[in-house]
Parts: sequence; C-alpha cells; structure tokens
Amino acid sequence: MYSNIELPSTKTVISAAASVAATAVLVRSFAQDFLPHELRQYFVIKFQNLFTAFSNEITLVIDEFDGLNKNQLFHAARLYVDTIITPPPRDFGLRFPKRRRQSVFQWEEMMISPISFVGSN
Repeated sequence: MYSNIELPSTKTVISAAASVAATAVLVRSFAQDFLPHELRQYFVIKFQNLFTAFSNEITLVIDEFDGLNKNQLFHAARLYVDTIITPPPRDFGLRFPKRRRQSVFQWEEMMISPISFVGSN
C-alpha cells in the first residue's frame, strides 16, 4: 500500500530535527540579547494567543457593579450558579499528637468553589 511513497531515511529526519533545534536556540539567544523585554513579551503573548484561539472554553466575566449601579445580571447569574454547583466537600482530619494520649478529630469545611465571582464578597 505504501510502496509508491518514498519515506525519508532516519539520517535525514535526525538531521532536519537537529537543524530545527539549532535554529530555535539561535533565535532564542538572539531575542534575549537584542530585543527589549516588552517586545519579547508581546511576541510571547501573540504566540500563546495563537494556541488559545482554538480552545473550546469560554470565560464569561460579569461585573457586580456597572459604575455606581448594581448589575442585575450579576445577581441573576449568581442565583443560577448557586443552583447548579454542589455544596463544598467536607474535610475530616484525624491526628494523634505526641504529647497527648488521645487522638484529635477535626471537622472542617473547605472553602473551594469551582466558580469565582470577580468583585464578590
């Protein structure tokens, strides 16, 4: 099935990979020596945006206040999200201190929420 396709030799593939790696090292050292930090940061952000543009996740930020006025959409979203998020898990701890003869049992509630509200209390 693959008889008509000529695959490159192992030597050619390794040589190409070494050339790409050497070019990347050369470009990186040139950028660090001659480009200002701000310009390098700009290129890094653009490079990251190139990969995040294909992400299927969306972050929606709803402000609690619109200037001095309360945002009603924020409060509606908060009420909705509270109905779909499960209560936080409980954390149990059991320890046996060296100086005591009895164990200590702790019951703590964890304050972990998968959704955080920017500007909420």
